[in-house]
Amino acid sequence: MLYHADDYRSLPRMKTGLTGMIVPLTPQEEGHVMTTTAFVLIEGASDQTAKIVKALQKVKGVKSAHAVTGPYDVIACVEASDIGAVGAVVLSKIRTLKGVTRTVTCVAV
Repeated sequence: MLYHADDYRSLPRMKTGLTGMIVPLTPQEEGHVMTTTAFVLIEGASDQTAKIVKALQKVKGVKSAHAVTGPYDVIACVEASDIGAVGAVVLSKIRTLKGVTRTVTCVAV
């Protein structure tokens, strides 16, 4: 593929691979921080739903929290550096909230 000289900024950053071929840099090599996203489905005491949502909005790593209809009372979106960090947020921050009775964690792929 040919590029115009003015398009140099749009070229992908490249490196020499193991076979000597030129390959694009991975997101990690370019300095992008990869995150793991999970949706936490939360069951709680019916009179505690609003308090759970409010408490979740203050938890580091919780990007959003919403009261919902259906079999779960609240759904929270958690972002962390890796799956272990997501687990730490769920176990130490979400499951310990007053009114939370059960959680199901669904990791985005």
